[in-house]
Amino acid sequence: MNEPAPWAQSIHHIGRVVPDIEVAMAQLSAHYGVGWTPVRRYELEVRDEGREVRVAMSVALSCDAPLYIELFEEASGSPWTRRRGDPIHHLCYWVPDRVGEAERLMALGWHLEVTGVGPDEINGFCYLVGPDGMRMEPKSLDDPAAGAQPWLGGRSRS
Repeated sequence: MNEPAPWAQSIHHIGRVVPDIEVAMAQLSAHYGVGWTPVRRYELEVRDEGREVRVAMSVALSCDAPLYIELFEEASGSPWTRRRGDPIHHLCYWVPDRVGEAERLMALGWHLEVTGVGPDEINGFCYLVGPDGMRMEPKSLDDPAAGAQPWLGGRSRS
């Protein structure tokens, strides 16, 4: 029997792209009692399918563990564009070595969709897309930008 997929036991969050982040936060709070971090708005430079782009981001993370929801407000023409009929943008899971996991997936036919800008093939975070279109974000436990800790400073209920 094959080893279980590494993400199956260590999922950190489910990423969703929504048309309006405040509306989505309010709906999920009303429907499921989800609490949220404050919305962070910033610009991010990424390498998307080999081309460097700057993306205006609006992001919030749910506060209730063990499984978080990460909401992104849609940024047209970027990796954070909504795919109609597909409510899940990506799954994020913890791994000991993000680069090693990305290389393992690429050897299995996945392709690197997006990563940070930098000298290496993988710089900071990365999204990989499988042959069936599933998008995964492996996240290293020792990555200083990886955890929810910076997010959890403030909790708001919409």
